[in-house]
Amino acid sequence: MNKAGIITVLRWFLNVITLFCNLDFNNLSQVSIPVLDVPLDYDLKKVKYLIKTKLYTILGKAVIEYGNWIVGKNIDGINISLELLEDTKRILIKYPTVNYSKVHHLCSILIEVINSTKKRSLLEMIRSKGIPDEDIYLNYLYDRASRGRAFLWPSAIEYINKCLPGPNKNAIISMPTGSGKGFIAELAISQAIFDGWVVYLAPTNALTHQIRKDLKNAFKSLKKYVAIRSFIGGGEYTTLESEKIEDIPNGTIVVMTPEKCSLALRLNPKVFQNCRLCIFDECHLLDDKSKRGIISEIALTYLMELSQKCRFILMSAMIDNDSTEELAEWLKDVTSHDTEPLVLKWKPTRILRGVVGTDESKLSQEYANAREELEKLPERRKKINFEANYTLLFSLQGIWDSQDELDYYKVTLPTKGEYSLHKTKGLEHESVNMVCKNLATYFVKEHMSTLVFLPSNKHYPFSIGVKMDTGDYNYDIAKDSFINSCLVIAEEELGVRTQLRDLLNKGVAVHSACMIDAEKLASEKSILDGKAIVMFATPTLSQGLNLPASTVIFGGTVIGDRREKDKNKESTMAQLLNSLGRAGRAGYNNQGIAIVVPDKPIIIETNKDYKECIRRVSILENEDSSLNVSSPLDRFFDQIIWEQFSLEAASEEEILITSLVMNEYEEISNENILRKSYAFYSRKQRGKLDNINAIFLRLNNIKEDFFNNEQIPIWLSLASQRAGIDFFNILAIYQVMEELDSFEQIKKSDQIDEYVEIIFEILKNITPENFIRLFGDMSSSIPLISDLKELCSQYTNLERLRKQTDWLQLWEKVHTIIKKWLGGATYKEISQELLSIDNNDFNYVRIDGAKPIPKAIMFINEFIDKLAFFIGAIISVIEQKFEEMGLSLNKDLSSLALIIKYGCNSLETLYWYRYGIRFRIAAHYFSRKFPINIEITSEKAIQSFISNSLNYWEMDLLTNENYDNFEKAMLIFRHYENIEN
Repeated sequence: MNKAGIITVLRWFLNVITLFCNLDFNNLSQVSIPVLDVPLDYDLKKVKYLIKTKLYTILGKAVIEYGNWIVGKNIDGINISLELLEDTKRILIKYPTVNYSKVHHLCSILIEVINSTKKRSLLEMIRSKGIPDEDIYLNYLYDRASRGRAFLWPSAIEYINKCLPGPNKNAIISMPTGSGKGFIAELAISQAIFDGWVVYLAPTNALTHQIRKDLKNAFKSLKKYVAIRSFIGGGEYTTLESEKIEDIPNGTIVVMTPEKCSLALRLNPKVFQNCRLCIFDECHLLDDKSKRGIISEIALTYLMELSQKCRFILMSAMIDNDSTEELAEWLKDVTSHDTEPLVLKWKPTRILRGVVGTDESKLSQEYANAREELEKLPERRKKINFEANYTLLFSLQGIWDSQDELDYYKVTLPTKGEYSLHKTKGLEHESVNMVCKNLATYFVKEHMSTLVFLPSNKHYPFSIGVKMDTGDYNYDIAKDSFINSCLVIAEEELGVRTQLRDLLNKGVAVHSACMIDAEKLASEKSILDGKAIVMFATPTLSQGLNLPASTVIFGGTVIGDRREKDKNKESTMAQLLNSLGRAGRAGYNNQGIAIVVPDKPIIIETNKDYKECIRRVSILENEDSSLNVSSPLDRFFDQIIWEQFSLEAASEEEILITSLVMNEYEEISNENILRKSYAFYSRKQRGKLDNINAIFLRLNNIKEDFFNNEQIPIWLSLASQRAGIDFFNILAIYQVMEELDSFEQIKKSDQIDEYVEIIFEILKNITPENFIRLFGDMSSSIPLISDLKELCSQYTNLERLRKQTDWLQLWEKVHTIIKKWLGGATYKEISQELLSIDNNDFNYVRIDGAKPIPKAIMFINEFIDKLAFFIGAIISVIEQKFEEMGLSLNKDLSSLALIIKYGCNSLETLYWYRYGIRFRIAAHYFSRKFPINIEITSEKAIQSFISNSLNYWEMDLLTNENYDNFEKAMLIFRHYENIEN
């Protein structure tokens, strides 16, 4: 054994240590231990090499045995590992020599590392909490340990110590973004699914999709025992079989939005009696004063009333300590189960928080020069442009709560901002967006992945992305098969080239509500895979999607259009803090930089200017967990108690509350729903329940007064409850349908286009007041809808409105667009109809909301969603009316809301959308290529048919290779999705 031999062993040992440090226990357990072949005539003078080689081999073997224990390959591996190390250490202590001092040092380190990490290993922590040593569950633990979850973060350890096994307690989890809340949810699910089923609530459809994929990956080893279902969409009512949540077996995880859960609770409350765990991600949504907060709170209280055994986990990085404690006391009070408020400030990464300003000395100098030059210019020249350096002021403590100027650090960047000196207007600064773009340019050139949030307008990500300079970054995105496939599918849907392709080719991703799903997916994948180095996005992206960024820039402190004054300050703060928390994510970056660009420029001279920065951008001194959660039901209770509430004058939210709590199900007590609410508990704590009985008496009186009217069918309450829509709108819909004889027309119809025709006749005849209630909160910049809203404000009398030619013509045009949408028309074709433009005037760019494609996307995204909800309400009324008549709905009518929502021209196309590839254009393609046999009636058989057809199509393409770009794109997308799932 010579030096070359020991170098070989050292390299082997280094590989073992590297795998261990990377937590790659799968590969570690496959490493073979070198055999030392020592010849009989070995030179004793070289014995020290032999001994050193043997010692390193023993150390390596100890690490491998520890890894074997972690992944379940040797249950005695931990003992073998420590025995090997302790014996080696004793020998080295007994026979000390300088030749083996490094080995002794490494041995001591490994003993300490193994002893300390063992205590927080997944296997040790879970087994020590009394979980039965069953092979099924152990295989799950071993599998998770082998795939990066070998050791637990402090967040998971605290949850395990306090709430497992079981989970036996509720929990309110307030921990920073990226601190491991998702894995806590996984651990809770892994035990709850053996005793019932689990509902996982997330605020957006995008997040539910990500959670579903994450859970599928997490529970790979339990796929025989765990089923994961996701329900996308909103709360539109349908009687379609696949939308019903029925007979959910133990071991099922259902992922959906609170709106979808609310609908499921109304349709089939009994199934929730076996729900054993409810996880509510981003639970600060409870504070949302719009419909979303109301629906979320009432959905939770319904579930509490239905399932006495259900445990709840509410998770957020945003809620403050007081709210965490009060939410915990609320759950404990209403569920009678112990509840743990878990507040932990720890996270695996660090974020440097800063604010951008202008360097005072540089600005003064450049300003003086500009002023001198301006005076030399002719009178007709009114202004001169100049530049000055940006300055960043950071808090070295993270949160800006220190009063010591030594805790702040000023950095002047070589990047400059643009200014103008005007003869009469004085100094003019550049826009917030341009500051964001310039800062992003600087960080990108420093090779730092950057995420820029542009909160004030959904079109800014494109308009600023186009101006972004990424230097010599150049990548042909067509070389990435999956991303290119998404873009090809998007272009087929759009009917034009997507501008996103041009942006991604220079490393710029964008993410906005004014994009279609295939484009969003391409952007997300580009930034995840490092194909894009910067992303411009709206703050909705910050709701849970885990995208890597070492730098986050937030442009301004106002969320949404600055012209709209009615802002929810708390929600704005929550989104801003949530966005800043995206800087530096475990697995991507250990550190992050978060920078706020103030709405108005700040001049920074020294560290002392931190006080001015805090005054101007107070958000800097807030922890992530700074949102005080209050219930939107609270004001409603006040109005009821003081008899200030009337249905006639109530807001949309207040009527929604009344509708949701006045249910018609024996399983649910209306009074208990309100008594279990967070609002009720908070009022009780504040001593505001002197007149609490007045709430229930008043609500019952309202209900009786409303339904005593003999013109109102008794079943209309049930229709309202199921549709999740207020009494007045349901009544208005019913009265219009009676007036138009719609029920008889529907009885005689059996085609989608006939049903759509009837729907639009109803729309033409609803009152202006009800139109505003249903569609009034849509953006005023959407063509046709803005015109309809304007007419409703001018003619508040329905008879006068019906006489307006414009009213009927506008609805006819909307009807034409919807028919195109259902028929599979491209967004280009839809925008041409919407804006009355031809090919010669068509512009595919996306830089502002006035362009054709953004207009079409806005129209489809906003109006179609509202229309689907409206149709769901109509279906609910028809269902009850038909039941009274002894009739039932056919499947086309039952699924009409979803057919409209997803742009399908038949139930068959809808099935392809739901069970094939979830893109509208793909659904139309496959429904033509593989018509579903009408004899196939069960949805399970339809799913099987679609799966077999896709497999046949894929094999046919792969064999013949006779396909166009669109087919190739779908093939690649399918292959990727199958791997991911």
